[in-house]
Amino acid sequence: MTKYKLGEYTFIKKIGEGASGTVWLAQSSKEIYYAIKIVSRDVVGDEAYSREKRGISMYARLPWFRGLVPVYDFWEDTEKSLFYCVMGLADDESAGRNIDPEIYKPKTLSSIISGCVALKLDECISIARTLLSALEYLQKNHLIHRDIKPGNVLIINGEPVLTDFGLAIDFRDANSIVGTPGYVPPENHGTVQGDIYSLGKLFYIISTGRSAEEFGYSPRPEADIDSPLFPQWLKIINKACAPRIPDRYFSPRAMLEDIEALYKNPVSNKSSKSKLWLSAGIVASLIALFIILDKFVPVGKQGNDSDVAIEKKEQSENASNPDKLPEYVSWRGVLVTPEKAKELEEKFQENQKNISEALADFNGTIKSVNEDVQEIMNFTERATEEVQSSNFLSLVQLPNGLYIGKYEVTQKQWEAIMGTDPSEFKGENRPVDSVSWNDVQDFLKRINTHPDVKKYGLEVRLPTHEEWMYACLAGSTGDYGLLSNGLQGAFDDVAWHRYNSDRETHIVGTKLPNAWGLYDMHGNLWEYTSTISGDEVIAAGGCWGNSYNFCTAKSVGKNKKDDFNSSTGFRIVATKKQP
Repeated sequence: MTKYKLGEYTFIKKIGEGASGTVWLAQSSKEIYYAIKIVSRDVVGDEAYSREKRGISMYARLPWFRGLVPVYDFWEDTEKSLFYCVMGLADDESAGRNIDPEIYKPKTLSSIISGCVALKLDECISIARTLLSALEYLQKNHLIHRDIKPGNVLIINGEPVLTDFGLAIDFRDANSIVGTPGYVPPENHGTVQGDIYSLGKLFYIISTGRSAEEFGYSPRPEADIDSPLFPQWLKIINKACAPRIPDRYFSPRAMLEDIEALYKNPVSNKSSKSKLWLSAGIVASLIALFIILDKFVPVGKQGNDSDVAIEKKEQSENASNPDKLPEYVSWRGVLVTPEKAKELEEKFQENQKNISEALADFNGTIKSVNEDVQEIMNFTERATEEVQSSNFLSLVQLPNGLYIGKYEVTQKQWEAIMGTDPSEFKGENRPVDSVSWNDVQDFLKRINTHPDVKKYGLEVRLPTHEEWMYACLAGSTGDYGLLSNGLQGAFDDVAWHRYNSDRETHIVGTKLPNAWGLYDMHGNLWEYTSTISGDEVIAAGGCWGNSYNFCTAKSVGKNKKDDFNSSTGFRIVATKKQP
């Protein structure tokens, strides 16, 4: 082996090489083994070099967390256009922590499954717990990994850890398609849900023995399909890998909670079958059921070769000894004893019943899905008609007695009062944008003289920030407090945001409302409030250009009173005038 020394480290041999750099086995002056990644600008190019350095340096600043590779040192040699990252070393494939540099091979999930095809389900669940907790930690620190795959999960001290953070990025800045084919989500790697998608693919691979490209295929016979938890595990994987973000887990914590629930309730809960996003899980359960039938009950077959050989041997032996000759009957093409035939028939009928029930559940789900789709279509048509014909009193009364606008104020409404439309994104039923807080005060003065407002004895104003948050949360807790078809967290269904808006506003009311019937409380436009902080006005809710973490119920924007932009609009509240 060719060795060379750099500072306190002796570089022993290359143990990994890819498009982004090389990884070396190295030993410190204290005789501790490390993995050191070297990235060269001359080799990878300026763009990849800057991306790798940014990703690793952002990650290296974080305190170490279980399930993530530890980084001990990071430095750049600007003269040679190189940077070095000193990391924890993976276990040896065969010797664990007993490192022999001559024969050392790093242990990864890839190397594990190449030797045994599929892992036991308990082992898969243990890996999932560790990696999801690590992913949650990254999320809390605003990072996404963007290249999760078996080869990027090392085994250190017997535990899985995510490594290779060269593509890591603050998810508020993500805007490029990167990653490994087969693991990149349909929307590209710009969200936490993208990492959940990739992790779901990884769990599918290690538990089914299939590749990422074979997603949806039935598990291989070597998989742990005998486990009573396996069908529900497949449901969880299907939800993690849903093509649409709203159908996917909203956070690593939500997925982790479903995994923990496996042990509390291993029997599928039929009450949830009517939801669209569970249909893939039901299909997975059916697949698992047919696999189990295929493995244990010779439905429509002659049985496996060993079964037939045993039967023939018994028949031959009994034929030469009439005293031992039992009665044989044919059960679905196989000669067996009457007792065996009865036992097999009972199993067969039981499984047929299970299949019928599963198919009935599935058909019920499909019917429910069709009904849900039709209801959403009807809702969209009704909402559009209401917006087009709405007046200034499209108000919803909240439990605290406050009246609040069901929609953001539209360009049509603004122009009817002010005579002009300053909006950048034109459309009479889109929300008005590019108006300052001072402009809105003028609008409110004029609208309070409107005949409809006077008729009902109302006074129209902007909500306080506290009132706005109360309306947004709609009686729920947490950062979002949104309800989409009865499920919390389907953010794409209720908000126009960075990843679905095409970087512009949309007609108000075309997403689903919150639990109190209010539309666009998240996204579309930031909304002015009457709350002043210093010399700035508080705005709330995020806009078309923000990712989900800036569109929470507690998200705050600040504007000068005379500033205006295409990201901010408003909705009105009204109270009864005091006599």
